[in-house]
Amino acid sequence: HHNPKKLIPNVNYFSLLRNFSEYEITEKLSNYSKYLPYFTSCNRNFKIFNQKPMTKFWCGECPKCLFSFIMLSVFLPRIKVLEIFGEDLLNKYKLLPIFRELLGLDIKPFECVGTPEEVKLGLFKIYQKKEFNNSILISYFINEILPNLDEKELEKNVLNKKVENLIPEEFKT
Repeated sequence: HHNPKKLIPNVNYFSLLRNFSEYEITEKLSNYSKYLPYFTSCNRNFKIFNQKPMTKFWCGECPKCLFSFIMLSVFLPRIKVLEIFGEDLLNKYKLLPIFRELLGLDIKPFECVGTPEEVKLGLFKIYQKKEFNNSILISYFINEILPNLDEKELEKNVLNKKVENLIPEEFKT
């Protein structure tokens, strides 16, 4: 119950990203195309015993990979996303249980991934682009989720949520 300011009075902490959803962060990231082949959000590649240099940045099997694939597919052409991941994760039937978890249909993955609303909005945008509409998981989305989707409501819940972020004035641009 201590006041953090009393314990460490000269430290300011803040988050530049807290005001943005994962969806919005991905949108910003997608503008830096030269870095996209070199970043990862997949934890499975950071095995402690993995001493050899990392050649593959994404395992293609876990919730973070599928979530990142979906988010990047909203803002990048399909061909670019396939270059980054090396395969079409939306066409992997074995990822259906993870896909359902990301959609909030089953228990949420115990990983840092975005909300089911972000996933649904992202999938709706991907569906509109029509680049993945032959993929297994997008077909599932079209049949099971799309009929009851309220796009406007999703956008309201995902975009521009303002929260207290403690950002000092000089960092606000």
